[in-house]
Parts: sequence; structure tokens; C-alpha cells
Amino acid sequence: MIDQLLSSLTCCSDRPGANKGGQGPATLLITCFNEADKEITDLRIPANTSWSEMQDMITGALGEKAIFVYDDGSGDDFPVRDEKEFLGFLGMVRSNKNVHGEYDIMLLGEGEWERYDKEQKAMRR
Repeated sequence: MIDQLLSSLTCCSDRPGANKGGQGPATLLITCFNEADKEITDLRIPANTSWSEMQDMITGALGEKAIFVYDDGSGDDFPVRDEKEFLGFLGMVRSNKNVHGEYDIMLLGEGEWERYDKEQKAMRR
């Protein structure tokens, strides 16, 4: 299923690994930020990446067991903590015509979503 979602990305990039109308597997360039909005790293996610592989990559980038958070353009943040939420993220990326194979995410330590979400909701009031 992840293969299908990522291989359906239409990338406008000339970067190596970009999906140019079916010329090989699609990759997604993920730019990772921390909670202070500091860029940590870029990750290139191949079409066959599983949630456990993704979690290993973001954990390595953050330096502790990690999840990630994304904004789908609505202004709301969504956590990705498991395979189901990861597939939801990939589905959003696939259906968003403005993504072009690149997306920014924020990394949080595992278990930090509830605190972060509570703080964000309090700031909106």
C-alpha cells in the first residue's frame, strides 16, 4: 500500500529519484524540523518505506524515540505515531497537488504529542 501511495506522487523535480511519469520509484523529500522550528535534516523516503523504517529514520534524526507532526494546510497539526497515521500522511501527500514530492514535518519525542497539542490549543485561544 505504501508503494502505491508514494509511486502515485507526481514530482516536478529534476532531483535524482523523483518520479517523472513512471520512470522508477517515487521518493519523498522530507525536511525535518524540531519544536523550535530549527531544521534538523532532510530525509529521502523511498516508495517502499514502512512505518517502522520511517520511525527509525526520525528517531536517528531527533536522537530519541520519535514521532512526527504535519500540517495538511488546514492550520491543524496531525501526529504520526503508527502505521495507520503514516498511511494517512502518505495519502494526504498523494492527494495534495502542491506537494511536488517534498514535505516539511516536525519531530517530537515519543509521548510528547499530548503536551504539544495542549500548548498549541491554548495559544489559539
